[in-house]
Amino acid sequence: MKRFLLLVILLATTVFGRAQCLDITDFSAPGVTCLYGTLNGIDGTIHIGVTEDRFAVITTQGTDPYTYHQLPLLPPGESAVVKLGNDLGRGYESISYSFVVDSDHTILLLKYARVGRIFDNVRPNCTFSLHLFHLDGTHTILPLCGNTHNFQISGSVIWSPWNTLSFDLSQYVGQRIHIRIYNEDGYLNETFGYTYLTASCISNHLTVVDCDGQNVTLAAPEGYALYQWNNGSTASTSTYLLQDISDVSCSAFPSYDIWSDCEHTYDFLSIENLNLTTGNTWYDTICQGESYHAHGFQLPAQEEIGTFNFPNVNLNPEDCMSGTLNMLHLTVLSRNVHIYDEACEGADYDNYGFQYTHLQAGSFVDSIPYETGNGCSPAYKYLHLTVSHSLSLSGELFGESYVCDGQLNNYRLNYPETINQYEWDIPDGIMNYSDAYGQSVNLLFTQEAPNPVVISVTGSDGCGPHTLSKTVWHSPSYYLTFKDTSCTGNSYSAYGIQTPLLNETGLYYLSQHYSTVNGCDSDIMVRLWVGATPELTTLAQPTMICEGEETTIHALGENASFYQFHNPNVIKPGDILCTDNTIVKPEDWPCNKIAKGIVFYVDSSGQHGWAVNPNITYYHTTTTINSTNVPVFQTARSALLDINGYLNSFIINNNMQDDLQWNLFNFAGGWYLPAIGQLRILYEERVAVDSSLQLIGGSILFPTGSNWTTTLSKYWSSSSYISSNESHADAWFISSSGDIHHHRVIRTSFNDGIPGTPGTRSIINF
Repeated sequence: MKRFLLLVILLATTVFGRAQCLDITDFSAPGVTCLYGTLNGIDGTIHIGVTEDRFAVITTQGTDPYTYHQLPLLPPGESAVVKLGNDLGRGYESISYSFVVDSDHTILLLKYARVGRIFDNVRPNCTFSLHLFHLDGTHTILPLCGNTHNFQISGSVIWSPWNTLSFDLSQYVGQRIHIRIYNEDGYLNETFGYTYLTASCISNHLTVVDCDGQNVTLAAPEGYALYQWNNGSTASTSTYLLQDISDVSCSAFPSYDIWSDCEHTYDFLSIENLNLTTGNTWYDTICQGESYHAHGFQLPAQEEIGTFNFPNVNLNPEDCMSGTLNMLHLTVLSRNVHIYDEACEGADYDNYGFQYTHLQAGSFVDSIPYETGNGCSPAYKYLHLTVSHSLSLSGELFGESYVCDGQLNNYRLNYPETINQYEWDIPDGIMNYSDAYGQSVNLLFTQEAPNPVVISVTGSDGCGPHTLSKTVWHSPSYYLTFKDTSCTGNSYSAYGIQTPLLNETGLYYLSQHYSTVNGCDSDIMVRLWVGATPELTTLAQPTMICEGEETTIHALGENASFYQFHNPNVIKPGDILCTDNTIVKPEDWPCNKIAKGIVFYVDSSGQHGWAVNPNITYYHTTTTINSTNVPVFQTARSALLDINGYLNSFIINNNMQDDLQWNLFNFAGGWYLPAIGQLRILYEERVAVDSSLQLIGGSILFPTGSNWTTTLSKYWSSSSYISSNESHADAWFISSSGDIHHHRVIRTSFNDGIPGTPGTRSIINF
């Protein structure tokens, strides 16, 4: 790390007598202090004094060898510079100067060049700054290294050519200031950094650099970043005709200036050592908007009201530093009156002779004749009126007026002005899923909400507080589940669900979506056990008889009873999956095994399915969860069809960076975040699952009394949601009532254990 600091401390000491500027090359002068040290991490050792290899005064022109001799040691116009630092690393040097600001030399002119060595492709930092300490103990830091845009590289060395900066100290005339120049090289021993520097005080006036009897060339103080003369010149010097000298104007813009206005303006009166004798003086009056042509003055139309002084200089062609000054004192009388006022949209206005009704938002200018009383006519009164929008007129509360229970809806305020604070009135029975009350809210309606319900938002603008309201009608959504049985070889037809022939035994989950007359969901799910159809034959003994004799007929059957549903060897929801991947019945627990999960789904094979983790997993991180390429579902109906949580979790896991792999659910061990369809099946088996969770000491799915404000009442899924008018991805989750909803989460964090935030419950295949 290389640092080069210029530290300026301004003290409130007024000094009487002749002020002097600093001599930067005199290290032993009164008020000059030199320090040096060695850096060890943050700490360093401080020594007072001068060492020849770290403090040097250069008076002979030459070139710096590390820059391949491209950097001259002395900048143009300078005969001596100071070099701070050397080509060794991990050290620092500083010099403090003290001087009184002279009223005739108020500009501090600073010139510097930097040389530093690059090590291991790391460039040395360049921190070049001015520190201004104020009387109240505060200080201003002004970084200056950004002023250097022309760094160059020569081999392993980075360096800057000479840079020039000017600082106006005119407000400190007669006061003593302290300047500290600080050079630091603290990165590695293999790097180094040193600085060439010169500083002086120059006049804050225009100077005459050439005069041939017809033209005069003027120069502004050097060191400014930009010059703009009124004749179009942008250099530090500009040439004017002698007869035009009265119309000289130059604006100079410094690179940095924390001690005065950023722009400095010069005119002919700023010419140093200009000797003018007083000539004629005239006093005159005109009306606003009139031009002036008299006494040799040619002035354009004057719009500003007041008395103004206009000089006219006649320089001596034989001596450009002397001449005659004629002065015009011109008073400009008011002709027009400009009034600036504000009003609110929709209001009436009756002020200053102007009348309007039902104003529209915007800005306009109007005028009426005006009697000035000073003889200037015609005169006009101008009204500049700004009409602000009113929330009650220009605002609109957007959002659906007819909604369904259990679905998230967005309501937002559309208003062209800025409102600093919003206050929403959300009635009971409506859940607010917004991170904060702002310009929009995400609301979920429940059956407990009144119907219709009125939501409103109050905001304050320049026209006062106003409230916008919206009436919303909500209709119920239905999620019904039924349990039923059937036999192989039959189709199923009940609750509006139709299936083809069912030839495989096992547990089936059948669903059908309907819409109510109000367009809300009406989803039906049937949990169907399919058993083998009994096969019956008869056997007569004896098989041969004669007329009049008797025989006994026996019924022989296979699958003559629903033994699958009672066979203790059949896996079913509520069974306990152990760490050795065996299944134990709840009635056989405890045993000499360790529980891994609870079975909540068995496929048609009767041997495989899904098991839920005994515990809730809380996830706290600021890492963004990337759901790119995860299948998206726009409705609750379509989301229920997603049962591929393993694929979703696989994609999310691969999206994460290598050092941030998604190890939350031990994905490598087979655990993953369930899809919303899997969570729905888990919800249907909650009674059997919760009973077994209590047996093994796990956390039940939905504790008694859980509600929307608790974490345990809802679980995230890995199913993603994106609406047609949103660019962010949400995640679907299920609540303790069996309803499914979506909320913005996948692109933030899943869960931090805060009540009200959905939890996460991983599952595993077996």
